[in-house]
Amino acid sequence: MPPSPLPSRAFSLLQTVLFAGTILVSAFLLFWVQPLFAKMILPVLGGSSSVWTTSMLFFQLALLAGYVYAHCSSRMLTVGRQIAIHLTLLCLAFFSLPFTLDYAAVENPAGSPVTWVLSFAFLTVGLPFVMVSGSAPMLQRWFSLTRHRDRHNPYFLYGASNLGSMAALLLFPLLIEPAIGIRDQTRCWQTTYSILVVLFACCAAVTWRNLDRGAGPGGGEEFTASPVEPITTGERLAWIFLAFIPSSMMLGLTSHVTTDITPVSMFWIVPLALYLLSFVLVFSRFHHLLPNKTLAVVITLCTLILVAMRLAGFYKTLNAALVSIALHTALFFAAALLFHGYLSSTRPKAAYLTEYYLWLAIGGMLGGLFNAVVAPVMFNQVYEYYAVILVVFAFALRVLTARRGSTVISRKTTAVMAAFFGTILFLLLVVDTLISRPITAAVQHVFLAGSLTMVLLTAILAKMVHLSRRIVLAVMAAGIVGNFLVQTGTHANLLLARSFYGSLRIRLKYDGNGIPYHLFIHGSTRHNIQQDPASPNRPEPLMYYNRQANIGQAMEAMKAHLRRSLHLGVVGLGAGAASVYLEEGDTATFYEIDREVVHIATDSDYFTYLEKSEGRKEIVIGDARLQLRRAQDASFDILLIDAFASDAIPVHLLTAEALAMYLGKLKDDGVLIFHLSNRYLNLRKVMQGYRLPEGYALFYASKKGVEKPEPANQPMGYFSHSQIAVIARESALPAGITQSARWQRLEQDEMSPQWTDDFSNVLGVLRLGGVE
Repeated sequence: MPPSPLPSRAFSLLQTVLFAGTILVSAFLLFWVQPLFAKMILPVLGGSSSVWTTSMLFFQLALLAGYVYAHCSSRMLTVGRQIAIHLTLLCLAFFSLPFTLDYAAVENPAGSPVTWVLSFAFLTVGLPFVMVSGSAPMLQRWFSLTRHRDRHNPYFLYGASNLGSMAALLLFPLLIEPAIGIRDQTRCWQTTYSILVVLFACCAAVTWRNLDRGAGPGGGEEFTASPVEPITTGERLAWIFLAFIPSSMMLGLTSHVTTDITPVSMFWIVPLALYLLSFVLVFSRFHHLLPNKTLAVVITLCTLILVAMRLAGFYKTLNAALVSIALHTALFFAAALLFHGYLSSTRPKAAYLTEYYLWLAIGGMLGGLFNAVVAPVMFNQVYEYYAVILVVFAFALRVLTARRGSTVISRKTTAVMAAFFGTILFLLLVVDTLISRPITAAVQHVFLAGSLTMVLLTAILAKMVHLSRRIVLAVMAAGIVGNFLVQTGTHANLLLARSFYGSLRIRLKYDGNGIPYHLFIHGSTRHNIQQDPASPNRPEPLMYYNRQANIGQAMEAMKAHLRRSLHLGVVGLGAGAASVYLEEGDTATFYEIDREVVHIATDSDYFTYLEKSEGRKEIVIGDARLQLRRAQDASFDILLIDAFASDAIPVHLLTAEALAMYLGKLKDDGVLIFHLSNRYLNLRKVMQGYRLPEGYALFYASKKGVEKPEPANQPMGYFSHSQIAVIARESALPAGITQSARWQRLEQDEMSPQWTDDFSNVLGVLRLGGVE
């Protein structure tokens, strides 16, 4: 059949704009729904970063399903039938919108949060997301079957897809979230989806009108044989590897920064934006401006500097933490550019476009699966990120040492990197097991000196006698991995644990007089300290529960004011230090979402606050917002909300609806106490946004006017300044609060919008200066 005549340049331009615009809108929808869905389910699962990681896993699985659908329908159907079926399914998916969550009907998912997230996402956004995700590769394939001048290289449309993704990612926190509530966002998403259906129908019409009947498979009414030169197994494995590493590294970077360095609010935006930007750049016409060897040098330098900082302990100051975050981010971006660059350079002909995207989706999905499901089972801390860094480092060395004109990506390279990755995981698993047990400082320092000497001697020998790169790499990896032992501190870890809600550590330390104390660290936040838990004496509360701290002063003031047996409610168990304020006849109900925290607080080998305090204690496991609904109205004398200390905050515990419920659970003379200490969020603004009922008052205390008590042989960190808000009826507030110099009355601020279940704006309360 003679070749079909090319369409006019004007028509080709129109077709390009239409297809690129449709792909951009579809990508915008995909990346709009991801943070929207994660925010919608936060009231059920709290503010854990794992909510985002697990949501990402679902969306990667759904993306894979969409790509499988696009690939199979492209191979099995003619273009005409594919158009008819896809438009029908797009329309059917429309009737499942808008997606909603009935909080009142949700059962407690604390026992299996991953299963709950995946199943709920499947039932609500599953079908629309799969249909939209399958649209981009399908449109690119249709484009390649038309008579367009650029039909032989439709991959440039992938740039439009990633631009749409980045636009949604950046506009969501900056414009969409601050201006539109969740319910209105779901309706807007439904409207935009309907626009996509119309655009897709226009693309289908243009495709059918401009179809090149001699284009090969699918170009005519009957399916014909696949082109010659099929894709090899080695290519497929390489694509999976090249997609897996950046996907896992993106999620690992978010977890590492917010768990091990410092919990920066909304940090997940940065890695995801850079991940998408790397695709835009490597599939653009300017990809040659990013030489692979230059990227490999950046990766090598960043890795070595980070290792040096880690070994020297330069994580303990804010400036060092910021430098570390910058280096980790630069390392990730360079790695994403390098790996995605090789993905771009090894892409197949347009006839295999849908299969190519399918293997990319499989690699991305496996990366998400590894981080969200496999790694938390394998490791007690976020070690999967370090494993991926070492693979990236090894691959960078492979690029740097490759001879000009040689093939960097091959079946052999992929197999070696996979074996190296498996070896690193095994070594980390061994290290994770070892550092969960007491190790003396002397042993750690001997190990540090020995491993550094081993690495240095290997590097010298490699230069002198030309050792194999694999031997050098293996020795360096072993030295780097082993030195995680040094990072356990100069004293023993009594416990290393990891749950859906974060990593947990209990450290054994000693004060200046040799008296032991236990330190409870959740993520990077020090939550509680107890001095000499083995002592038979009743423990004294420390840190922000110190009797001289704001929480302690509020508790003592209320006890003196009420002069009766109290019913205390506490949201956030920690080590159970709040129970020290109980006296005989008092009752406390603790609400805790993390079963691992409950295990720590109730095990007397770690903490004895609950065991040695007076009164009756009850622990309710599950999200506090859901569980408090079942509590009897007007039953609490004091309700303490202590769930916002520096890590990802559970926004749903700060909304107007939550406040109304809290006040309903208080007795007429009861008080509501919020612990608002946070390094990055000024939650005082949220308090001032409340529209309090008539007769209620809001008082606030920071470190102003608080004198730090004398140490008196107390352990380091025995006292912590804290920001506290108290809400109660004016008549119920004791003089110890209303007349104290440390407390100030806060009036409603009309400039501070009230957070609700439908609206919240975390960026609006970011601290631009220091902590109060």
